[in-house]
Amino acid sequence: MAITNGYCTLAEFKACNVSSGNTYPTDTADDAVLEDIIEAASRFWDGETCRYFYKNSVDEIRYFKAMDNEIKVGDLVSITTLETDDGLRTYPYSWAATDYDLQPDNAVLNGRPYNKIIMSPITTQSMPNGIIKGVKITGVFGWPSVPDIIKSATLMLSKAIADRRYGENTTSDTVITSGGVVISPQDVPGICWKMVSPFRKRL
Repeated sequence: MAITNGYCTLAEFKACNVSSGNTYPTDTADDAVLEDIIEAASRFWDGETCRYFYKNSVDEIRYFKAMDNEIKVGDLVSITTLETDDGLRTYPYSWAATDYDLQPDNAVLNGRPYNKIIMSPITTQSMPNGIIKGVKITGVFGWPSVPDIIKSATLMLSKAIADRRYGENTTSDTVITSGGVVISPQDVPGICWKMVSPFRKRL
């Protein structure tokens, strides 16, 4: 199988798990299993942080409720269209890029997504405060690119899972099902929790 929205590649995993000056064995018999493990580790971090660190490949439509003249949008990479409603679900008001500001201002420079939209001081539009699904956004959601820390944590967790297949007790107990290894908190290297903690979404 191929890795879908993984936070590291199979090649990166192999490169990370050889001693200096050596290369990973060229045998590809385990590649499908390792790809499964990498994808499982990536989804584990999604669940633990309540967000995902990839971006959707095509525009996606999402709806939001504006409050206090701002729209909290979760993790947003870019906007194609922003439309607002008057409660009839017809979205007659189309906003230009000059009508709103994406926040935080320096998100792109810091390699982070936007998480809020506010009205531009020069707009003539009105924010539909309190209207359920009053804002319709078409755009790209998620993160601009996978943060290095998330990639490193995924590599370490993937190695811990892979090692268990050979009986290496690197952390603690694990549960094996017919579908493979079930990741439990005890399976995660302690340093990973500290690395990933700042990325947890505070709900």
